[in-house]
Amino acid sequence: MFIVINCINLCLPSYKNIIMKKIDNSIEERRVGIDNAKLLDELGFDVICKYGYNHVTHEPIEMLNRNSEKIIISAPTQSIALDWIRINFDIHVYVNEEFRPYIIKDKKNLIRSGPLYRIENGNNKYSWVTPEEATEAAINFILTKQIVF
Repeated sequence: MFIVINCINLCLPSYKNIIMKKIDNSIEERRVGIDNAKLLDELGFDVICKYGYNHVTHEPIEMLNRNSEKIIISAPTQSIALDWIRINFDIHVYVNEEFRPYIIKDKKNLIRSGPLYRIENGNNKYSWVTPEEATEAAINFILTKQIVF
């Protein structure tokens, strides 16, 4: 028993020698853009969200309560939007390590993987800079190509 405890103590790094880097905890989940928020609204998305977009100015605003007037469009996080699409239309989105989105219908039929692209300096790029950009592109493809119907 003494040997095991001694080995554990020898194997653990000394916390006095670890330089702690400043941790940024101001991260928020990415919300869908105004275009995707409008498309979700047209399809009947009615989940209570923390944020919304002003229908006239398109400015993001915090939604403390729902107005009876339709001046606010819900701005769900990307994960809420993907859950809503998955639950209601059985469409799944996967973004791989190269930030390429894959869209799958009925958990087995690949709808689109490669041809989702962005144009950069006149060239087609099949991957995005961040996974959030790839996710936004996949949501937009699903909603604009009407594969939910």
